[in-house]
Amino acid sequence: MAESVQPYLRQATSYRRTELAIINGAKRMISEIGFRKLNMIDLAGEAQVSRATLYNHFRDKDAVGLALIQFEVGELIAISAESPVDYLVSLSQLISSNSVLAKIRTSDPELIAKVFQPSGHDLWREVGEVLNKKLGSLAPAVVLWLIGQVLAPISAESARKQAMSILNR
Repeated sequence: MAESVQPYLRQATSYRRTELAIINGAKRMISEIGFRKLNMIDLAGEAQVSRATLYNHFRDKDAVGLALIQFEVGELIAISAESPVDYLVSLSQLISSNSVLAKIRTSDPELIAKVFQPSGHDLWREVGEVLNKKLGSLAPAVVLWLIGQVLAPISAESARKQAMSILNR
């Protein structure tokens, strides 16, 4: 039975590698040209996949954008730190130094409002659960603080001071 599972594991690994190549290609392109100018044909070239492969993974540009957001938020969720202050500073710096967010802030600002609007999407529920586990009742304030940093990034020193202020309420 274990031998019959191996082809599926290889397929899943290959599928995930291709998807990651597409997401990383989108990240590079959006960092350079912004989301609005991103097109699927150029993305296929950047990711070094065929157009058919690209469309097998993502039906359109919006699906690529959502997958990229989910990937980035997944990295934020996975952060571990020794203290709540270190955790908040790490979150802050990942957001403040993100090249995709930096480009979107200048070239596609209307997209920020659309993307960072906590809707009924499972992604935001998951973020809320993680923050609630780590920060308890402070989670809603932290979400607003982090969204503010999407719009106006801050230094690590400022993040540390603000995190300490939030946690000492």
